Amino acid sequence: MLGGILLTKVAILLSTYNGEKYLGEQIDSIKKQTFSDWKLFIRDDGSNDGTVALIKKYAAEDARIRFINEEQVENVGVTRSFFSLLENAQADYYMFCDQDDFWLPQKIAATLEKMEEMHARTPQKPHLVHTNYKAVDRKLNLLGELNYDEQKHDLATIVFFNNVTGCTTMIDDNLKKLACQADLNKVMIHDQWVALIASALGEMYYFTEPLMLYRQHENNQIGGVDFFIALKKGIFSKNKSAESKQALKKAVKIKLYDKSWKRDSLAVTQVNHLRTLFYSQMDPANKKVIDIIADGLNGRMAARWRLIRKALPKKEKFLRRSLADLLLLLG
Repeated sequence: MLGGILLTKVAILLSTYNGEKYLGEQIDSIKKQTFSDWKLFIRDDGSNDGTVALIKKYAAEDARIRFINEEQVENVGVTRSFFSLLENAQADYYMFCDQDDFWLPQKIAATLEKMEEMHARTPQKPHLVHTNYKAVDRKLNLLGELNYDEQKHDLATIVFFNNVTGCTTMIDDNLKKLACQADLNKVMIHDQWVALIASALGEMYYFTEPLMLYRQHENNQIGGVDFFIALKKGIFSKNKSAESKQALKKAVKIKLYDKSWKRDSLAVTQVNHLRTLFYSQMDPANKKVIDIIADGLNGRMAARWRLIRKALPKKEKFLRRSLADLLLLLG
């Protein structure tokens, strides 16, 4: 296995791609965390700038930093890259990390405190904690007003209007083991996949207090891509090869008169995969919800209408909800 296994309390998982411009600032912010029992696992996804040299420099300077594919740098796409990181780390808890953000000093400590509280209460369940963030520009200046609204974690919300952003997220080892059962050809994006499992089988918590700076610049996009955006545009990652872009675009191509999109799109395939893998472990309420969703996405007009009435979250913004209703009805 690439890089071997290292045991640690918190494994930070960082996938890089042509990130030399901001990577050093991100790693420095991790090194300045108030909680220090962490290891940073970095996988490069085929960079052709100075990213690899920068990773080697930091790994040489700090034993907690490990470059897991130094001898095999290749592009596999963001989802497979993060799953490779999960497979090459062994820890109590795991945090996803983007290459161009900035972690505030209490990010690990505050997230971990809540995670350990949840895990102690229900140790057999999978757990996920995610947090608010401050959107900032290239120079870390605040962009816009902060949103301190609570986030909903019911299964239908996570399926259709996912609010879990990977770089704010910590998961426990229970959730990691479940997530790694996936056929990656049926997973849209790593952060929504773990959120789906946590919602279906476990517990989730959202910190309204921002614990990181989410840098916005010309080469990235805000995460938390929802079901309908995925269907329409196929936007899944900050760093995709030309081949993966073409494949994903083909996988989620949608036309309102094309009745096959529900079965063929990767967004729907992921829902079906969740149901296949974990249905027997869901409680009766979530079994009912996933049945309605899956039947609606794979069935005829009557089943889609039942999905809209019985399962689609009703308290979404008007335009967003209207678009969802329209797409489901017209197929």
